[in-house]
Amino acid sequence: MSEGKREIRVHASLLIRRDDRILIVREGKAEHQGRWNLPGGHLDYEETLVGCARREAREETGLEVELTSLLGVYAGRMRSAVHSIRFVFLADAPRDASPTPGDDITEVRWATSAEIIEMPVDRLVAPAILSRVLSDLNEGRGYPLQLIVEENLGEGSGILPCEGEDEDWRARLRAATRPE
Repeated sequence: MSEGKREIRVHASLLIRRDDRILIVREGKAEHQGRWNLPGGHLDYEETLVGCARREAREETGLEVELTSLLGVYAGRMRSAVHSIRFVFLADAPRDASPTPGDDITEVRWATSAEIIEMPVDRLVAPAILSRVLSDLNEGRGYPLQLIVEENLGEGSGILPCEGEDEDWRARLRAATRPE
């Protein structure tokens, strides 16, 4: 008996802050039409998580943001055949920047955590995960971006340097792992 195609989707989302407010976006894609969400999207092949988060902020809100930390990693099933792993990054909005709806986004707005929690669950994308994200934010959780190590694994059995990296990576690795 065939169980059908199963997927694992990796997402990079952003919790973009300005003072006590969070930037949320209203989805325009059919799958989540009209629901509110954090800006973010799927990781593209050969894209880094940090690069994906910055790209999604730019595409969905028009903002160029600097990520400050990783709030957390949240996993769950979106539908019976889709497992989602969501990396949520914190970023502060530039003071003078005005977000504008971009790719597949119909509206952007600033909201407090309390306002988001009070929204009807059928108006939110992944309300259980969003609730946990907001709880982690309010508890002051967050991890340094250095926690994410993104390397090009390349072909074959060994780790290969990323394109454009110098070939002295083995020496740096040996020096970093040599006891003092």
